[in-house]
Amino acid sequence: MDRSLRCFLLSAFAALVMFPVQFARADTFVSGTVITADGMVVASGVVALERGELHNDKFETGGVIGPDGKFSIPLPSGGRWGLHVYTQGYL
Repeated sequence: MDRSLRCFLLSAFAALVMFPVQFARADTFVSGTVITADGMVVASGVVALERGELHNDKFETGGVIGPDGKFSIPLPSGGRWGLHVYTQGYL
């Protein structure tokens, strides 16, 4: 192996050790826009995710509804989830 190739490989190895590559990680989110039955944006409230069947009161994560009606909640793991929306004036 010639000297320039060895220098290049040594430099590349040193760069990897000194500056490790961050591997891409894809997170999964549940997101959407909350609207009323007549299409109006719900501008405040909370959303909650419940593991498994609905109405077991086993909420694991949630988020806030923004003024534009949008929300985004990271999922801690795969599987079945139930989405609950709570806002003033609605059940």
